[in-house]
Amino acid sequence: MDLKAQYSEIQPRVEAAIKRVLESGQFILGPEVSAFEERFAAYCQTSRGLAVNSGTSALHLALLAAGVDVGIHCPVPVHLQQPNANAGCKAGDLLVTDALAARFLSPPIYPELTAEQAATVTDELNKTLFVEAA
Repeated sequence: MDLKAQYSEIQPRVEAAIKRVLESGQFILGPEVSAFEERFAAYCQTSRGLAVNSGTSALHLALLAAGVDVGIHCPVPVHLQQPNANAGCKAGDLLVTDALAARFLSPPIYPELTAEQAATVTDELNKTLFVEAA
């Protein structure tokens, strides 16, 4: 796969789209995102598309749409937990760990989950994470 060659073929269109976004000042939502959602929905042969900021957000929405209660939580990184207080670490000392801790998805997996609920969670995770290319 030659990404440089692929980019050279679409470079004028990419640069024009970036220029439109920069000139409009609409970095979130706006006409470019709406156009992408419409084109992607058509490509996927579905009625609607929804652009989100990350795969975690996409999975979160897919589970919610399937009726699975799911939460996004920010776990406390190990270096900031009470048992490690004597280590002297503070927030920001381990930037990657701090950033990752803020991006975890917490699917509902617990002992009281019924078999049907567990199957729904598993099915939605599989559909979201392992979408086959058309």
